[in-house]
Amino acid sequence: MTQTHTLKIIGRNIQDKHTHYEAHSYIGPAQATIIIRGDIATDFQNKYQQPITQADAFQVTLELGRNDHRVKECQDPFKIGSHLIGSIDSIDSIVYNIK
Repeated sequence: MTQTHTLKIIGRNIQDKHTHYEAHSYIGPAQATIIIRGDIATDFQNKYQQPITQADAFQVTLELGRNDHRVKECQDPFKIGSHLIGSIDSIDSIVYNIK
């Protein structure tokens, strides 16, 4: 089961994973990994004229689900079952220039 969450992400905390980018946050006591696909990072750069990793801060709304509720092949074997994971699916779910 997934739930919708709105998170604030700082660009300098985003890690380049070569095929995608990742940001990390907390939802209460649970850790969360936010996956940023390469095409979303490119759309961000085209729209805001700067790399997503250099953004001061932006807000994103996305669905997060538990690692152990994902399809077996998509589970991260290095993360506990309660770890939350979600992907930014559209540039439209990002609100930039928040304070």
